[in-house]
Amino acid sequence: MRLRLLLCIGSTCFIALVNSIKYVPSFVFPPLSLNAGSEVAEALRAKLSDIVRNVLEDHSVQGQWDAATSSFAIQLTSTDETIWASYHTAAVTGDIGAAQKQVTGQTAFRVASLSKTFTVLALLLEKSIHLDDPVTDYIPELSHTSENLIQWHQISLRALASHLAGIPRDTGGNCFVWNEILDREDILPMLAELGFPPPNTSERREQNVCRIEDIIENARQVTPVYNPNDRSTYSNIAFSLLGAVLQRATGEEYEDIIRATVLDPLDMHQTTSLKPLDSQGIIPVDKNDWRTDLGADAPTAGLYSTADDLSKYLRSILGAELLSQAEVHQWLKPVSWSSSGSQSAYGMPWEIQRMALNPGGRVVDIFAKGGSLKGYYSSIMLFPEFGLGLTILVAGAETCLDELRERLATALVPAIDAATRDHVRSQYVGKYLGKGEGWRIELEIDEGSGLRIVEWTSNGTNFLQSYRFLQSIPESSQAILVPTGVLLREKESWRITWDRSNNRMWSDFRFTNVDDIVYDNTALSEMLISTKRNTIEALGITYTKAYEG
Repeated sequence: MRLRLLLCIGSTCFIALVNSIKYVPSFVFPPLSLNAGSEVAEALRAKLSDIVRNVLEDHSVQGQWDAATSSFAIQLTSTDETIWASYHTAAVTGDIGAAQKQVTGQTAFRVASLSKTFTVLALLLEKSIHLDDPVTDYIPELSHTSENLIQWHQISLRALASHLAGIPRDTGGNCFVWNEILDREDILPMLAELGFPPPNTSERREQNVCRIEDIIENARQVTPVYNPNDRSTYSNIAFSLLGAVLQRATGEEYEDIIRATVLDPLDMHQTTSLKPLDSQGIIPVDKNDWRTDLGADAPTAGLYSTADDLSKYLRSILGAELLSQAEVHQWLKPVSWSSSGSQSAYGMPWEIQRMALNPGGRVVDIFAKGGSLKGYYSSIMLFPEFGLGLTILVAGAETCLDELRERLATALVPAIDAATRDHVRSQYVGKYLGKGEGWRIELEIDEGSGLRIVEWTSNGTNFLQSYRFLQSIPESSQAILVPTGVLLREKESWRITWDRSNNRMWSDFRFTNVDDIVYDNTALSEMLISTKRNTIEALGITYTKAYEG
C-alpha cells in the first residue's frame, strides 16, 4: 500500500509517495538449534555448495575475476560448531611454489579491517578503559590543536569505534594506504598525469613501517570531515588511535593485548598481527599485501587469520563467551545510520544491513565487517536471530568476495527462516486447553509476522476481544507473540504485540511497547511457553497442548 501525500513549501507543491507496510516485528522466533548432523544443516550445505559451484562456473561468463588466480575459504558456523565449509585453491598462486598447500580451514589470509572488531572487543574487555572518555585522556598530545583542526577533546572512544568521530578515513603522511601508494615510484608519473602535485618528499620519513608517533602527529594536523557525533563516515585512523589507547592503558603491545584478552582464551592460535610463514598462508599471484608490515596501523587492518579461527571468534560472540550476554546485546546494536541508505547503519564497528523477507516484509539484521588490502578481501557476518555466523576469506580478486557474499547471504537468510518456521510449526502451533472448555488458546503461523494468537478464551470469555477493549486496539489488529529471549522458571517468555492496522507515521513505537497492563502481579501481555511440557501459562492459568494445528 502507498500513501500519497501533497507537500507544499511556500507556493510550490509536490507529491511524495510514502511506502507503508504491515507491522512486522524482528526476532519473531527463537533461534533454531543447529548441529552439523541435522537435516536442516544437510539441506543448507547442499544449497550453499550449489551457490559456490555456480559462482565458480559464472566467473568466466562475467569476465570480472579469474578462478585460476583467486582462492577462498568459507565457513558457516552455529553457536556450537562449523556446519558447512567450502574451499577453493587457485591454479596459479604466488611466489612460494611447491611449499604452498591447498586451501583449508587452517590456511592464513590477511583479514584487513576485520581487525577493527578485535580492537573493539579488546577495548570492551579492558575494564580500565571507559568508552565515553575523550581520546585526549589517553593521548594528551592531541589536546592542543588550532580551532580549524579536529577538536580531539570532543571525541570519545565510543565515537572513534563507531565511525562517528567525523574524522578523515586516513591521515596520509607515513601511514597506511596512501603512503604505500606513494612508495611505489612507478606510480608517481601516473599520479602526475592525473593532476596530482608532486608529493612533499622532504617531510616523509625513509622507513615504510608506520609508527604511533606518526599517526598522532598527522592526526594533530588534519581538518574534520564532520562535527563529532553528527554523522558517520568510515575511518581507519580511528582504530589506529584506539590501538594506541589500548597500549597506553595497559602498557602492553597490541599483539600481546589481543592475544591475552581474545586469542588465547578462544584458542585462536592461528590469528596474529605478525606475518606467518609463507607456507602457512595463501599468496595470490598478483601484487598483494601479504608481506606488508602495517606497524602501528595493525589495530585497524593488520591481522592475519584463518577460517577455523574466525568461526571460533563468531561462536564466541554468539555464545557470549568473553563478554556477558548483556554486553553482547549492547555490542550488536546500531550507533548511527549510514549516509547511503535507510537499511544500513554503523555499529562498533559493525556494518549493519537490514534484509527484508517476503512475504510480509519482516527484516533480519546482519552484523557484518568487511576487510580489504591489496590481494586480500574478507567478510564476517553475524545473524543473531538465527544463531549463525559466516566467514568469507579471499586471496585474489575483490569481485570474487562481492559475488560470494551477495549470493550466500541472500540465499542463507530465507532458507534458515523457512527451516525455523517449520520448527516453530511443529513445536508451538496448535490448540492448548486449560481447566475446562472455557479456557483455550490457539496458535498458528502467520506468513509475515510470526506466531499469531488465533483464539484466547479465558473463563468462557473471548479474551482477545477484552484485551482490545482495554487497550483501545482496533478489531482488525491481530495478536502476535514475540519471543523475548528471557527464561523464567525454565519456560520461554513471549510477549503479545499487535499487528498494525493503520499506517500512521508514529505507529511503530506503539506496537513495540509490549509491556502494558498488569493484573494480579502478572503482565497481561506475557505468555510462558514450555515446549518440553507442551504448555502455555497465561495470567497464571496453565494450558496444555491438545493437538497440533
